Amino acid sequence: MSPAFIKGIEESFPKASITFDKFHVMKWMNEALDITRREEQVKKS
Repeated sequence: MSPAFIKGIEESFPKASITFDKFHVMKWMNEALDITRREEQVKKS
């Protein structure tokens, strides 16, 4: 999640554990992988 979201949770709920759902983690990983693939493809051209 965004740093602002994390900070807000930590300030409002100091004893809460923050968890990230698998869907969004995998979404971020796939986006990062796509960016890397595109950059590598440009280097090869």
